[in-house]
Amino acid sequence: MLETINDVIKESWKIFNEGEVEREFELITSLEEKENLSREEDLRCQIAKGMYNFYMGNYNETIKIGEIAYKESLKQNKPLLAIDALFVANGGYLMLNRIWEVRSYFTLCEELLKSAIHEEPSKIKQRESYIYLMKGNIKEITGELNIAIEYYKRAFKISEEYDTLYFSRPWCQFRLGNALTVKGEYELALNSFHRALTYMKGNSTLINMQKAGNFHNTVYIKLLQGDLDESKRLNEKSLETLLNFSETPI
Repeated sequence: MLETINDVIKESWKIFNEGEVEREFELITSLEEKENLSREEDLRCQIAKGMYNFYMGNYNETIKIGEIAYKESLKQNKPLLAIDALFVANGGYLMLNRIWEVRSYFTLCEELLKSAIHEEPSKIKQRESYIYLMKGNIKEITGELNIAIEYYKRAFKISEEYDTLYFSRPWCQFRLGNALTVKGEYELALNSFHRALTYMKGNSTLINMQKAGNFHNTVYIKLLQGDLDESKRLNEKSLETLLNFSETPI
């Protein structure tokens, strides 16, 4: 039995990381109905709801929740939660192709991290991974691919050891694969896309979009390499994933 509200929140993240996004939302929603939530507990619930909306493709709601949670985190002097909130909002902007509007987010996060030196080292490293990922997003869209690739690699390396939010691992590899494809480093890109798929769990809207995107990008590379049979097979998997929202192993 879960003893405290924080135990329930931790359990919700565990469920989330296992890909059971809707169960996570039900657990967090049940928490919100309690009358004895502290301000910090409510804030943690809101950030979890932001991630739920992100995974379900509700990107405007993701941004709204993330930005409100960020302001509340500052009021409560919770720098790590403020970083989490900005990371959530950043994801919404990225998916709406509006990432340039919040290019200062990673700078804000770096400043917040400096004020969190009293926190556990593992928690600080986890947020460093998020910051590198956000910086990589900006460098990728400005065409600074070598720098973007380096940031994605750093983010992934940290996330392998410290990440408790499973989302960043497949996303690091997915974005890394995109940048490598643009550079023409196709074999390395294929490796990244395959690694991304191994980290994708569950059947949410975002996960299926990521899977379909991985297949689509792999199709493009296989066509460039002249492998028509494999490109056809992967294209069918991409369409199947989008149409059926079913988990499709490669």
